[in-house]
Amino acid sequence: MKMILGRLTLVAGLMLGMSHAANAVLPVIDASNLAQNIITAAKAVKTEIYQDSNIVYQYQMMANQLLQATNLDPSAMKAQYDQITGDISKFTQLKSTLTDMYGDLNEGSQWINHVQTLISRSGKSNDQWFDAEAPAEGLRDVGAEQWNRYRHPGRLSTYAQTTAGERVVYFEQSDHLDVDAERACEFVTCSFDYDWYARVRAHAGIESARFWLNETILTLPAGKSQRYQEMAVRGQYFARLAERLNLTPAEMDQYLISNAVKEVQQLDLFSMAA
Repeated sequence: MKMILGRLTLVAGLMLGMSHAANAVLPVIDASNLAQNIITAAKAVKTEIYQDSNIVYQYQMMANQLLQATNLDPSAMKAQYDQITGDISKFTQLKSTLTDMYGDLNEGSQWINHVQTLISRSGKSNDQWFDAEAPAEGLRDVGAEQWNRYRHPGRLSTYAQTTAGERVVYFEQSDHLDVDAERACEFVTCSFDYDWYARVRAHAGIESARFWLNETILTLPAGKSQRYQEMAVRGQYFARLAERLNLTPAEMDQYLISNAVKEVQQLDLFSMAA
């Protein structure tokens, strides 16, 4: 059951960010999330630097105590002293490397924040950045909102809002991304005839994600709803873009590469952020 639950959770997570099965997906950098990840990494590196500094200090104390010791075999004392000083050198070098990394992470965080500021100054909302060539509403489900008043009359609302205030399908939260294995197995392990299978294939995977959320088969991690909404919007945007342009997965990949930011344009962004 644990293995099944783990796989169901993985499938559910993939559905939130997946496109239609026939289309390719290109990951897109989210500047705000990237900046937060860099800050988190910088904090972890800073903690490691502090710990390594304590280790070096403890080794230095051991070396001083060893030099002050008496009645020890000189050769054994030298071997132990060399081992301690060698470890001091290694941890000192590690601390130096981590300090450089910490500086690079801080600079990277500042650059990403500056890019985010430039994006904000463009006057476009996050939705507009993924609405240029195809519509994408992510986890919003108008049909579920209309039916929830009849199917789930006890709920306080027919829809929910993400942490950023976006209107999406009704969902509930738990400590982590969780799946009701018993209810989910009704969909995963049950067998259907070919006609039903063919009908289901016509629907995008994100529709299953919305259904699972609305029926509380799937619960989102507390405070992470906006991140999953952004994943869903990105996946749906590229799926619909491929559908609108009538492109195969390989053609979609080539289209995205051809229309990506060129190296010269990237250098212009770097100069603007400098």
